[in-house]
Amino acid sequence: MAGEKRLNKTNGVEIAAGDLAEALGGVLAKGDSAVNISGIAGLRGAGPGELSFVSDKKHAHIAAETRASALIVPQHVHLPTGCTTPVLIRVPHIEAALDRATALFAPPEPPPAEGVHPSAQVGRHVVLGENVSIGPCAVVEDHVHIGDNTTIGAQVFLGYRSIVGSNTRLCAGVKIRHRCRVGDRVVIHPGVVLGGDGFGYTLQGREHKKIPQIGIVVIEDDVEIGSNTTIDRARFGATRIGRGTKIDNLVMIAHNVQVGQHCIITGQCGIAGSTELGDYVMLGAQAGLIGHIRIGDKAMVGARSGVAKDVPPGAAVMGALAEPRQNAARSMIAAKKLPNLIRTVRALGKKVNQLAQAAEAGSLKPHKKDDRG
Repeated sequence: MAGEKRLNKTNGVEIAAGDLAEALGGVLAKGDSAVNISGIAGLRGAGPGELSFVSDKKHAHIAAETRASALIVPQHVHLPTGCTTPVLIRVPHIEAALDRATALFAPPEPPPAEGVHPSAQVGRHVVLGENVSIGPCAVVEDHVHIGDNTTIGAQVFLGYRSIVGSNTRLCAGVKIRHRCRVGDRVVIHPGVVLGGDGFGYTLQGREHKKIPQIGIVVIEDDVEIGSNTTIDRARFGATRIGRGTKIDNLVMIAHNVQVGQHCIITGQCGIAGSTELGDYVMLGAQAGLIGHIRIGDKAMVGARSGVAKDVPPGAAVMGALAEPRQNAARSMIAAKKLPNLIRTVRALGKKVNQLAQAAEAGSLKPHKKDDRG
């Protein structure tokens, strides 16, 4: 928290509360419009002069503890009576307002170094666009093409005949192997590897023999890829990530996978070879998809789900063996009831045994002789 506040304070930005409310698309519901705000932090970490926020009713009670000078609050959320924050800004959409506020107070990133760093290694017949920055100890092999205004971070590796588009940023330690292609306005975070060999072997006799992987990886425009994600080259053709898709950290995408446009793939997902994702697909954290299946457009896969068959467009599935979300929810609720159900069945079993024993004892009693006989 101390580090967060220090960064905000050193940004040097001060915005009057009235101007801030207007910039966030909100209304100054309480306080002096001339109060200066110089940073943003969470409710518990914010201090005097800083802005904080209440995202929903669940967290509204924490507002009574904050030391922030201003709060962003949705219109429908009521603050506790103990909240004494001097400035209150009411907004119709908290997420949009918070995004704007974060952008206003964000510390500026250091500008990339101009040109090619002396320690970088640049091969023969490399084509560099205008305003390209290549950082310390980067390696650019022969016949690489880099577009305008692209930043190549420290220790990045660009393999033979790879292509990187314009206005793209490759952070430190990114590895892009031979012949792979990255589009325009792409952001690739540290430790990403594009174009490692796909995992392909055949058992010949008593040994696993490697199957050559001769395809490439294609990253289309406006994609963002999180740290330490790996995307394997295709056996033939291309492993492709569609335009506008956002991929989280530690994701593994295997050879010949086809990811559509504007998908969301969250942390630690694994997608096996030749699986296809349509457009606007969402995968929850740690979801696992077997190979050679198709996930339809706008389908959603819940966190930690195992998907072993096709998912229709628009469907929502979840579970260890993924099934429609409603069915999976019923199964999880039923599983929680199992201990009580087992106790009930045992009690019923004892009662049945007691009744059976009583009935058996009654059937063994001697019958009275009929006097009329």
